[in-house]
Amino acid sequence: MTPAPVAIFAHNEERNIRATIESVLSSFLDQAEFEPVLYVLVNGSTDGTVSIVRELAARNASVRLVEIALGDKSGAWNHYVTEVAPRANAHIFMDGDVTMSRGAGPELLRVLGRAPEALACVALPAGGRHSEKYRREIISRPTVWGNLYALKDAAIQLFRDKGVRLPVGHIGEDGLVGFLVAKDLDPRAAQRPERTVAAERANFIYPPMRWFSPHDIRKYFFRRINYSVRFYQFQFLGPRMRSAGIAGMPRHIVDLYGDMDTYKRPIRGGFNLIFDLFAWRRMKRARDRFRSAVVPVPIRVPVPVPILVPIPVRVPVRVDSLVQKDHSAYQV
Repeated sequence: MTPAPVAIFAHNEERNIRATIESVLSSFLDQAEFEPVLYVLVNGSTDGTVSIVRELAARNASVRLVEIALGDKSGAWNHYVTEVAPRANAHIFMDGDVTMSRGAGPELLRVLGRAPEALACVALPAGGRHSEKYRREIISRPTVWGNLYALKDAAIQLFRDKGVRLPVGHIGEDGLVGFLVAKDLDPRAAQRPERTVAAERANFIYPPMRWFSPHDIRKYFFRRINYSVRFYQFQFLGPRMRSAGIAGMPRHIVDLYGDMDTYKRPIRGGFNLIFDLFAWRRMKRARDRFRSAVVPVPIRVPVPVPILVPIPVRVPVRVDSLVQKDHSAYQV
């Protein structure tokens, strides 16, 4: 059978990760074409996610735990692409809080394999208030959604060969991956719509939202803030990439926040306004904490009288403390 690596990204997903993993394994039942290997990248989790994955891995050799200290999905995506991904025809990427429909995994790989010009294949949402609207949008104009998609190994090798890494702390890695894939990793090139196709019979399902659950309400609140942070990050990142290409992508997204004080912030109306304000404040705090890492350190110079000269030195800072650790923003 053809190996089918599946990268599952999980941060504090003890409520969902078991159902996610079991849905992937079930998705590949009753077929003899693909053999799934699940790489569960648990990044920065402080709950019981690691224990659950370790338990499932002990019972099933197809499940493999990958622990990452930094709680950041873009960083975990980089780690999979550069350090973990085996050679295969294609790779599936999935969020740790959704489930696959039966047969969705093999269908993604089949549709992608039948499209010679495509590098990516995206699944469609099922269930939820806006799923039909999103399905129509994806079918008419396929683009990468982080919940469930597949990339050909050729795309993985492009990222490796060109040394392209997503900025740590960037929210909405799926949008950036889709943008780069559609341009063959050259942000200044013309977009190639044929690079992404949709698998209409491959679906993913969200866990239902419980409006009387404090956990779900908190998750929704932070998800909306993350949506707003993502909006502003693209406002900063887009012009840099258009002018400088791949070189315009910083190692850490906070590096783009330096000119926030002179940036004319777009004012969006409606419900977005509230979350935009929270997002802008969060970004400013991240910028200020990053700046405060530069402190003067005295050193001696070889002159008759010792003189202390302040030299700005960047002190190591836990980057994960600057990154919002609720990755529900990658959901629809």
